[in-house]
Amino acid sequence: MAAEVVSLQSAEPAVLPDPAFVETSFLRDAIQWGRTRRGGPRAQAAMEFIRQLHLAGADVWTTPEVVQEVLYGFLREAIRSAAPDDAGGRPVEWAAFKRHQPAAFAEAFRSHAPMIATGLRRFLRTEGITIRLPRTSGREARGGVVLYGMMRMLLQRHVIEPADALHCAAAWVDGTSAMLTNDAAFQEIDGSIIYTSL
Repeated sequence: MAAEVVSLQSAEPAVLPDPAFVETSFLRDAIQWGRTRRGGPRAQAAMEFIRQLHLAGADVWTTPEVVQEVLYGFLREAIRSAAPDDAGGRPVEWAAFKRHQPAAFAEAFRSHAPMIATGLRRFLRTEGITIRLPRTSGREARGGVVLYGMMRMLLQRHVIEPADALHCAAAWVDGTSAMLTNDAAFQEIDGSIIYTSL
């Protein structure tokens, strides 16, 4: 079995999801379009759907882990653009830049990190995306036992990265079946309704 998939580029959904969990790939595309109008139709459709849900008053949420992944991705991209090229004319990798030129790395980090973090926070607030942990009931669930048990089950059943299993488990523990994602791996997981702008 596989997930139910709703393509946002094919037709407008008959019913808007509420609540809806925003996964890393979808959030990154939406922010890309919101900031720079880059990313093409996929990014534009992601941005427009998040805005549509916000205007409809839907509960659109994500976890701190997703926000960290998005922030790290944009920060890594910015710092790589500030790094010098290697002898072959290729950008120096993040780890090599940090290890071999710590002062230059620190300067690049300080000049980009606060600006990117502020922009991300402003975007989430403007578009009505809540950052929270999954809502659960009972001491066991709050301790993470249910969340990690769900994550382990997903890893046993599917070829999925641990971070993606954690995102899916967070949505399910919360009782959220609708996931906004542009990662095709989620389409193989039955039990979710996938909204994608691919």
